[in-house]
Amino acid sequence: MAGPFDKGLFDKAKQFVQSEQGEKVTDQVLGSVADIVSKRTGGKHDEQIAKARKVVDEKLGRKDPGSHGK
Repeated sequence: MAGPFDKGLFDKAKQFVQSEQGEKVTDQVLGSVADIVSKRTGGKHDEQIAKARKVVDEKLGRKDPGSHGK
């Protein structure tokens, strides 16, 4: 019986995130989250938000936000 952290499912999710389509989705999600946090903080922490976005993006196998593998 597969648990909520089924390795096969995790592998499929990882492959998707690292695909071109997955890169586009993660860029959109990260951008939306960054925008929401910036608005909620009144733009006071935009530099830290940008750094956090870059770190998360790199952890997902990406080099540069918005690069789409270019």
